[in-house]
Amino acid sequence: SNNVLKIIIKSKSLFKILIKVMPIYNLDAKNFSKKKQKYLIIYDDTNNNAKVYSKKANLELGIDEFTINNIQDKLKTIKTFEETIVIALGGDGFLLRVIHLFIDFKNIKFYGVNFGTIGFLLNNKTSTQEIINKIETAEESKIYPLNAKIIKTNKTELNIVAINEISFLRQTNQASNFEIIINDVLRLKSLVSDGLLISTPAGSTAYNFSVHGPIFHPSSHLLNICPISSFRPRHWRGALIKDDSEITINVLQRDKRPTSISGDFYFESDVLSATIKMDKTKPIILLFNKEKTLSDKILEEQFLV
Repeated sequence: SNNVLKIIIKSKSLFKILIKVMPIYNLDAKNFSKKKQKYLIIYDDTNNNAKVYSKKANLELGIDEFTINNIQDKLKTIKTFEETIVIALGGDGFLLRVIHLFIDFKNIKFYGVNFGTIGFLLNNKTSTQEIINKIETAEESKIYPLNAKIIKTNKTELNIVAINEISFLRQTNQASNFEIIINDVLRLKSLVSDGLLISTPAGSTAYNFSVHGPIFHPSSHLLNICPISSFRPRHWRGALIKDDSEITINVLQRDKRPTSISGDFYFESDVLSATIKMDKTKPIILLFNKEKTLSDKILEEQFLV
C-alpha cells in the first residue's frame, strides 16, 4: 500500500510539472501555429464523445476549450478577434449554432468535426495529433447567410438570420397563400401551398433537397425558391434566381390562412410579409479537409440513392 501511495504522489507531481510547461492556450495567448492563427474548441456538452475529444485536445495541444454556453458568455466581453480558427465538435445543427454566435465577428474561420449524424458541413474525425495539420492544409469555402426583414400581422417588425434557408409554413388546416415579388417585380400572383422555402447553396442539400429543390454550389451565385406541396399552381416547381436578388413574400388571406416563418433556430408565427436578401457583408468561411471538400460533398450528394 505504501508503494501504491508513492506512485500516486509521484503521478500527481508529474502532472503538476506537465501543467506548468504545457502551452495552455486562451483567447489572449500568443499564436503557436505556423500560419500564425489562434485556435479554440467549442463542444456540445451533451455529447460525451465530443467532450472527451475536446479534453484530449486541450491536454495534448494546449488549445482552450469551451462549452457553447460558456463561449456565449465569454463573447459578451470580446469586441474583436485576431485571425482565429473555431473548431466545432458536434453535428451540423451544432455547427450552425456556433456560427451564429460568431456571425458578427471578423477574422473567424470554422472547422467542424463530425460528432453527430450526417455531418455535411463537417469533417471526419481525426486524431487530436493530426487536427492542426488538417486545418492548416484545409480548403476554404465561403458562404453567406440570408437576412429576413419580417412584418407580423400585429405590425411588429423584426429581423432573422439564416444560413441554410428561410421557410414559411401554414399554421392551420388550410394551405397558405403567397404572393412572390422579385426585385420589385410581381412574379407569382398567388401560390397556394403548405409552405414556401428560400434556400442558400449551403442549405440546398438539406430541407430544400427534401422538398425536391435542386442542389447547387456556392460558386453558382444562386438562391432557390421552392414550394412545399403546392396546390395552385399545382405543377410549379420553384425558381433559381441570382443571389443578389431581393425577394418579397406577402402572405395573402392571412386571417383565414395564418402562416409562420422560420430560419435555422428562429421561429415567428402570424407573418404578414418578409423581405429576404443574402447578406454579402457577413461572409462565413468553412474549412474542409482536402480529402473531401465542400465541392466533393455537393457532387456526391447528387448521386446518392
